[in-house]
Amino acid sequence: MSTQRSSTSARFGAGTGRIPETEITAVIEQTDMVALVRESVDLQRAGSSWKGLCPFHSEKTPSFHVNAGLKLYHCYGCGAGGNLIGFVRETRGLSFVESVEFLADKLGHVLEREQLGPDQARRLAEERSERGRLLDLALCAQALFREQLQGKGGLPALEFATVARGLTQETIDRFGVGAAGSEWETMVKHLMRHGFLTHEIEQIGLGAARKSGDGMYDKFRERLMYPLYTALGEIVGFGGRHVDFGVARASAQDPGYEPAKYMNSPGITLNDEGVDRRFKQFYEKGALVFGLYQAKETIRKSHYAIVVEGNIDVMTLHQFGFTQAVAPMGTAFTEQQCREIKRFTERVVLVFDGDAAGRKAAVKAVPTCLAAGLDGSYVVLPQGEDPDSFVRTQGAAAFEALIKRAPPMLNGYIDALVADEGNSVHARAKILQKAGPLLASIADPITRDFARDHMAAQLLERTGNRDMRVVLDEYLARLPSAAGPQGPRTPVRPDPTQFEIEIDPLEQELAKIVAWFPFLLPELERSQVVLHVVHDGLRLALGDLCAHRRQQAGQREFDGPAVVAWAQGLPDGRARRLFMQILVENPAVASNRASASLDQTLAKIHVRWLKWQREQLTQRAAQSGLTAAQKQEIYQQSVQYAQEIKQIERERGEHTRGVSR
Repeated sequence: MSTQRSSTSARFGAGTGRIPETEITAVIEQTDMVALVRESVDLQRAGSSWKGLCPFHSEKTPSFHVNAGLKLYHCYGCGAGGNLIGFVRETRGLSFVESVEFLADKLGHVLEREQLGPDQARRLAEERSERGRLLDLALCAQALFREQLQGKGGLPALEFATVARGLTQETIDRFGVGAAGSEWETMVKHLMRHGFLTHEIEQIGLGAARKSGDGMYDKFRERLMYPLYTALGEIVGFGGRHVDFGVARASAQDPGYEPAKYMNSPGITLNDEGVDRRFKQFYEKGALVFGLYQAKETIRKSHYAIVVEGNIDVMTLHQFGFTQAVAPMGTAFTEQQCREIKRFTERVVLVFDGDAAGRKAAVKAVPTCLAAGLDGSYVVLPQGEDPDSFVRTQGAAAFEALIKRAPPMLNGYIDALVADEGNSVHARAKILQKAGPLLASIADPITRDFARDHMAAQLLERTGNRDMRVVLDEYLARLPSAAGPQGPRTPVRPDPTQFEIEIDPLEQELAKIVAWFPFLLPELERSQVVLHVVHDGLRLALGDLCAHRRQQAGQREFDGPAVVAWAQGLPDGRARRLFMQILVENPAVASNRASASLDQTLAKIHVRWLKWQREQLTQRAAQSGLTAAQKQEIYQQSVQYAQEIKQIERERGEHTRGVSR
């Protein structure tokens, strides 16, 4: 078999050739499952496993578990489960092959691929998902932007970044800052050379068709470019800040043309009808938090995020050591963005400019944070300052002092309202109308009382009305109490088990024993008790497991990893989810007791089946029109079942006494 090497750049147009099973196994073995999951879940050690809040459904108590040894995950709440490749597919919306490529890239592992003919290679490329193609395209574009920043054509952008904004090379590298030059077709030609199609280039917002119909042109030109990362590190779009390259931009058709100062990729919705609806929105500005990918580890360790308004603010703060700084994309802080941050912390420090625009931003942001379950504090910068200018002129120590002295978020919100609305009766009424429902919605009575006292004091200071506290209390008492924050809402995963019957505890126990101790599978098969398992899905799964073990006999030991590999192929349902749950747990039975436990469980299931058979005979005997011979036959069969039950229960009792002695 001939092979060829792929490289990171091969992902731009999809690596050619199938990935051998040995390569997939190597990638799985080298990947740290806990490190992989912690990119999107805040895991804490729980005995020999790890647990955290499930990324696939909303919950307040952690029910998501990871087995680092077997490299499995399972959620006891929603039933999601699988191996590390399954986790990549579930969280990133990639195909199986794309997930293996992603893991290999993280490891720096060069995948060996089987050589394919042209037709096979073309079909393989066509099988790549739309999402995978766009992610590859974004990586390809980012490589060119980075190259251009360091080249002669990107010098104006580099000077703007390093001289005008003071960004160091380390910060530039940390955020992947690049440049779009002044040429009209550089990016389009680059992407097409790597096999990307015109509609894909237009879809991601990097190119547009000329009005004349003669080809495409680059949409980003003469700009300092920064990639837009998801929290998982995927590039899903780009933002660009215009920089003067000294090129005449006006034309005869549009002599007054002036480029926009800031430009971002458009929202991108995938067209593939087969894509999971959770990944249908490839890029949505209101769902993305700039800098979260770079900041999330510091956020985890410091237990808070610093939220500012601008992307340059984020990069400057990181450069000065505040590496938990992030900024919402768009003009307003949305609940989706709050929920992204809440995956890593429940506390934020909101930092807004000290002007009227900053106060308006605060008034909008605080209720959004509280609705999403975020709390924290609120920093007001001096008039005319933004985080970038403040930290450069005043230094990191002064900014740190502002954070430490910052009032609670609610107090800052009230201060901003009071400062913004004026001193008229109408203004005070507006303040009550805006802040009242927010105060009434606070579930914690202590927090609510502190906020109420602060608001009463502020209004008292402005009005001199000594009865303001009474007025405020009466107004709040008339407002309905809200249920409080609902927590993060995650798109619901399809549940194929809703119409399946539950698997009873006895049958669950049987599945646990043979999954933990697969060397007992021959004993299970010899007993034929699988035929007496009531749950259809589990009965079929256990029969398939026994057959799978027979097929693998002599090739290699049929152990825990072999059961894991088998379980991955089960159709989603209660049986598969049960096995995922079992495998992520540690055995509850010692290995030297496993055979005895299996015997006991098999006996119980067999007795249950015998009792059910006797019940059927009793119902049949009650029917009218039976002959004497038929009644005698039913009676003898019933006696036989009773004797068999008695024999099994006697043997079980003797066995139990023997074990206890």
